[in-house]
Amino acid sequence: MNEKLSTHFDLEIISLVTSNAEFSKKHKSIFMQQEKIDILYNSQNHLIMDAVDEKMAIFKEGNKKIYSNAIFSLDINIFKFPSLLVFGSKDKHFLSNRAHDLILFFSKILELKLHQLVDFKSSSSSHN
Repeated sequence: MNEKLSTHFDLEIISLVTSNAEFSKKHKSIFMQQEKIDILYNSQNHLIMDAVDEKMAIFKEGNKKIYSNAIFSLDINIFKFPSLLVFGSKDKHFLSNRAHDLILFFSKILELKLHQLVDFKSSSSSHN
């Protein structure tokens, strides 16, 4: 997701953020302490577009300086724990809410696809 989509959207990073260390490592997503996710996580489909909060340290692992971000709260039923979809930009991309509708639409589509993937894996494992 981060390699191809971030280039296509001219962003430095697109990733999932979870407090599940095993999941984050397996899927190359961003790990964050549950307490910090709880601060950012809101109801399903909630989108925040703002300057990066350095105290939250979402992008601390990357070697790129991220200036602004969009943070989307994914449906908790997808992974059974709060998770976020984050978009990071090296410029002021998300400060003026430019592309808000596009990012929200894209986030909802990705959320739908994640639901389908998880549902498919659940149904195929129960048939085995």
